[in-house]
Amino acid sequence: MDSITLIVGSLVTGFSATVVMAVVYLTRRTYHGFGTLLAGNGARLLAALLFLLPRESISAWLTIILPNYLLLAGLLLFLRGIRQFRHRRSDWRIEVTLSLLFIGLLYWFTYVDPNLNYRVIVLNLFSIGVLLALLWTQHSARPPWYGTADRILEAVWLMLLLASVVRIATTFRTSLPEDDTITNHADLNQWLLLMIFSALLIVLGQLMTNSQRLRYDLNATRQAAQRDLEERQRIEQRLRRSEERYRRLAEYTCDTIWTIDSAGQMAAVNAPQRLPIETPEPLQHYLQQTLNALATGADPVSFHTDLNYRSRDGSSAWYELVAYPLLDDDNRFVELLGVSRDISDHQQQLHELQQAHEATKIANHQLRLANSELQRRAETDPLTGCRNRRYLEMRLAAAMTQALSSEQPLALLLFDIDHFKQVNDIYGHLVGDAVLVELSQLLRETLRSRDQLARWGGEEFLLLITESDLEAATAIAERLRHLVAHHAFPSVGTITISLGVTCWQPPESLDHWLQRADEALYAAKRDGRNRVVAY
Repeated sequence: MDSITLIVGSLVTGFSATVVMAVVYLTRRTYHGFGTLLAGNGARLLAALLFLLPRESISAWLTIILPNYLLLAGLLLFLRGIRQFRHRRSDWRIEVTLSLLFIGLLYWFTYVDPNLNYRVIVLNLFSIGVLLALLWTQHSARPPWYGTADRILEAVWLMLLLASVVRIATTFRTSLPEDDTITNHADLNQWLLLMIFSALLIVLGQLMTNSQRLRYDLNATRQAAQRDLEERQRIEQRLRRSEERYRRLAEYTCDTIWTIDSAGQMAAVNAPQRLPIETPEPLQHYLQQTLNALATGADPVSFHTDLNYRSRDGSSAWYELVAYPLLDDDNRFVELLGVSRDISDHQQQLHELQQAHEATKIANHQLRLANSELQRRAETDPLTGCRNRRYLEMRLAAAMTQALSSEQPLALLLFDIDHFKQVNDIYGHLVGDAVLVELSQLLRETLRSRDQLARWGGEEFLLLITESDLEAATAIAERLRHLVAHHAFPSVGTITISLGVTCWQPPESLDHWLQRADEALYAAKRDGRNRVVAY
C-alpha cells in the first residue's frame, strides 16, 4: 500500500471517528469530560491535515510547529478529559508550562538550529510524559464503573508510549534526512497504521467508557428506585399501623378528641356526647388569634386552659382543654385539633388542698404568735414587764463582744429600793409589788431606747448603759436617783434607791464586772443609802 493511500485512509478514519464521537456528544447523554476527549481527537485530526501541507511554500509555523503541538495538545486534552470524567481536577498551569516549553523547543530546532532528529525526540519525550500521566490516571483510583473500556484505553496509552520510546531509539540509531517531508519518511507506513489503529481504539474506548458509566448509573438509579419503593412500602405499612393504633386509642380513651374548623364549628373525633353544647368563648378567641397570626406570618401558639362547661349529654364538669392548629404544606390553616379531659376530681382535690393550705397558714401564724409570746415571757419579768435576769445575762455577753471590737465604753448600774422590807411589812406584799411595777415603768419612760433595764432579783434592778464612760454613767445614775426620790408612789408616798456604777474594764470577766457593781451598791448602802457610788 503506497503512502498516499495510507494518508487518505488515516484522514478518513480519523475524521469518521471524530464525527461518530461528535454525533454521540450532541445526541446522547454524555458525562463531563466527553467533550474534552472529543476536542483531543479533533486536535490530532487537524495535526494530520497540517502535516500534508507543502512545506516549501507554507510557513514552518503551520507545517511543523503547529501540527506537532496539536499532537501533544491532543494528549493533554485526553488527560484533562479523563480526569474530568472521573471528577478529578487538572492543573492548567502545568499544561500551559508544558505547552510553552514544547513550542519554544520546536521553534529553536526549526528556525534557530533546524534539526528534524531533535524535533522528533522533543515530541516523543513530551508525549511519553503525558502518556505516563494518562496511564497513572487511568489505572489509579479506579471508579466504581471501571471495566473493559478502561482497559482498552490503558492498552492504547501503553502502545503509544512504547511507539514513542521506539521512535526515540530509532532516531538516535539512524539520522533522519534533512528533507523531512512526510511522504519521504521510511517508517511512514508504520506510523500511519499506528495513527489509524490508535485513533479507532481511542474512539472505541471513549464511547465504551461513556456507555459503561451510563449502564452503571442506570443500575444504581434502578437500585435506588427499588430501595425508595421498598422504603415507601415500609412507611405506608407503618402509617397504616399507626393509623390503626391511634384509631383504637381514640375509641377507648377517656379523653374527648375534637376539631374546630375555621368557621368555629366543633366536631368530635370520639365521644361526641362529651362535647360542649356550643364552642366555648375562650376557644373562639384562640381560633381568631391563630388565624390573625397566620395571616401576618407569625408562628401560632398552643392553647391550654381549664373550663367548666355543660356537655351535650346534660352533665356539667371541669375539663382541661389543650388545642393546637393543624396546617397544610403551604402553612395555611386546616383546623384546630384538641383534647378535653375531665378533671372534676382533680379540681375537687385542688379545692380541698387550697382549704388545707389556708388552714395551715392560719395555724402557722398562730404558732408564730405563740412562739413570739413564749419568747417574750421567757425574756420578761412577769411582774414589772422589764427584761428578766436570763435575757440581760445573754445581752451582757453580746454587748461585751461588741464593745471590745468597737472600743466603745460599757457601764452597769445596779440598784435596789432602800428599806423595801419595811414597805412589805407595813403595807403588805401587794403594795410592795405595786411599788416595783411603778418604779420600773417610771425608769423605762426615762431611759434611752438602747439602754437595757432588767429586774435582777427581788427589789434589785440592773441597767446596761452602752457608749457611756464612768462619768456619763454616774450622771445617768444621779438623774435616776433624783427622779425616784421626788416621785410620789401610791400608798407609800416617796421612796429612795441606792445605786452602784461600774464600767467594764477589758479583759475582765462578766462575773468580776458584776461583782464590782455589787460592791459599789453595798458601798452606797453602807454610806447612808439614797446615793450613787461609782467604782
